[in-house]
This record gives sequence, structure tokens and C-alpha cells, in this order.
Amino acid sequence: MIKRITTALLVLLVSFLVTSLTIVAAPSNWAAEFVELAANAGLVPQNLQSNYQQPTTRAEFAALAVALYETINNREIAGRIAFNDTNDINVQKASYIGVVSGVGEGNFAPDNPLTREQAAVVLSHLTPLVLGWNFSASPPRFSDNGAISPWALEAVGKMQAGNIMGGVGNNMFDPLGIYTREDSIITIWQLYEIAALPLFYAELERNGITLRGIFNSETGSFQEGFAYMPYQWVADGVFCPETGMFLIGARLFNIGRLEIGTFHPVTGHMTEGIQRSADGTVFVGLFDENDGRRTNGTLFRTDGSAVSTFFDGTHTHVTETENAGELFAPFGESIEIMLSIFRNTSLRRD
Repeated sequence: MIKRITTALLVLLVSFLVTSLTIVAAPSNWAAEFVELAANAGLVPQNLQSNYQQPTTRAEFAALAVALYETINNREIAGRIAFNDTNDINVQKASYIGVVSGVGEGNFAPDNPLTREQAAVVLSHLTPLVLGWNFSASPPRFSDNGAISPWALEAVGKMQAGNIMGGVGNNMFDPLGIYTREDSIITIWQLYEIAALPLFYAELERNGITLRGIFNSETGSFQEGFAYMPYQWVADGVFCPETGMFLIGARLFNIGRLEIGTFHPVTGHMTEGIQRSADGTVFVGLFDENDGRRTNGTLFRTDGSAVSTFFDGTHTHVTETENAGELFAPFGESIEIMLSIFRNTSLRRD
């Protein structure tokens, strides 16, 4: 009887241990889908397809970086840089392409846990090698920015801007915190997804302009969404991938002028649409692509009257327009809608 009970207890214990190990070995629920996608794409070495919650080592992250590089570029890294404390071929490859570096005196410390700020630096070095361009250098927006090492600050900002790395909660980045295997795999997958898909969503800053929307993965050019230049203008619409100029949509200037319509891809001036001036007058029609001057259309005055204008190449002809109120109604609705949208986005930086 005792032997039977002991055997039963052993069976239960083994079953419990197996179940427990399975749970530990499997990815977290929030990560499972992306880990599977990354593994199916050949981005996760076999030895990293388990124990997903354990800290990633420096050598393991090098292996993930190499897998992404060789998958995207469809070729093996030929060069090697050796270290005194490891013969790991992936470490040697990753060092050769410049995405990882040693810790001094010819050593790499392959088994040391990777910190979150170290991961950001590696990803920042890897990004241009797999995308052909890098995310703009935007200051990170975490409440613990002061804890981020100076040598990692720019990289953390880039990875946050590109939605590759985020915080750990409460707007904290935790730069010295551990980076788990599933964290590592997901960030590698995110870079792969950008490289593999023609378009991706991001929020970043370029030349002082905040951009939030759709970017071209091949060129990195901004194509559609929201753009904001502090103290100057805000725009929402479609942008020219070649010139970066605003093409279609609405933009509001700090002087109070609102423009809704189509714009020239080189000069940036509106060519056709609705222009509401700071004095409340509204012009609907055509504009000169070279200087933005009003040409042919209707000018609605604040007193409810309106005039039609026609430019013959030399002179502008003006005639009074009847039923101005009825004509203006649909344009007025469009103006109010856009103003209400832009009111939520101040032209002053918070």
C-alpha cells in the first residue's frame, strides 16, 4: 500500500515538474504570436527557442542580430573578429559588421546578461544594416532618462522613435534592467517586419519636425499622417515620398491661416483648395504653384458676401457673387472640422 502511494506521489511530482518546466519554457501570452512568427522566419536559433523569460546574454543577442542580418541580406557574414574569451562564431560575425563590441582587453563577456540600454545600442547599429537607413536621433521621452548612460542615450531615443523598444511601465525605460529572450526576439522581429513590408507606422522627429504616421520601409520617407513644426505649423495628410513636401490634406499655420487641398510637391504651395485667412475671410479655388498667390475662385467675406476672381495672366477680374451663404456652407463645415482637429494639437510645444 505504501509503495503504491509512493509511486502515485512520484508520478504526480514528475507530472507537476514537467508541466512547470513547460510553462517556464514557453513564451508569455503577449509574446507567443511574435516569437512563433520570428522562429518561422528563421530569425531564432534553435538554442534560443526555449526558456523565453530568462535574461538574454550578450552572445545570444549577437546570434539574433546575425540571424536577422543574414536573412535580410541573403548572405553569410564572411568576416570575423576574434575575442580572448569566446569562440562563438556569431559573436565574431556581429563584431565584424559593427553591431557589437567588446568589454576591453580583447574580451567580449559572452555570458553576461544583456541590459536594456545595451540592447538599444546593438539595435541602433543593426538598423541601418538591415533597412538601409536609421531612425532619426530623437531624445528619449522616459521619466528615468537621467539613468540612461550617455553612450546609450541616442540609441534609446532612436529605438523609442521607431517603436522598436518601449518602456517597462510608468514611463520608465529601466536602462540597466534585464532583456529577456522573448524581449530580444520580438525586437528582432519588429525590425524584420519593417524590412519585409513596404510600409510601417512610427513616430519620430526629423529636423525639428515631429512625424507620426506611415513611412516607406525602403527609403524611410514619411508618406502619410501627422506632421508638426513647433511654433510654426501642423499638418495632417499625404506627403511626397521624393521631396517630403505636403501633397494632400490640411495644414494650419501659427499666424492663423488654414489650408485644405492639394499642394505642389516641390514648392509646397497650395495649388487648389480652401484657404481661410487669419482675418476670417475664405478663398476657394486655384492658387499659383510658384508663390501661392490666389488666382481663380471665390472669396467669401466675413460679412456674408462673396466675390469671384479670375486672373487672365496680367490682371485679376472681380465680380460680386450671389447666394454667398449657400455656396459657403459646405466649405464652412470642412473648415470647422479641421479647426476642431487642430485645436487638440497646439502650435506650441508642451
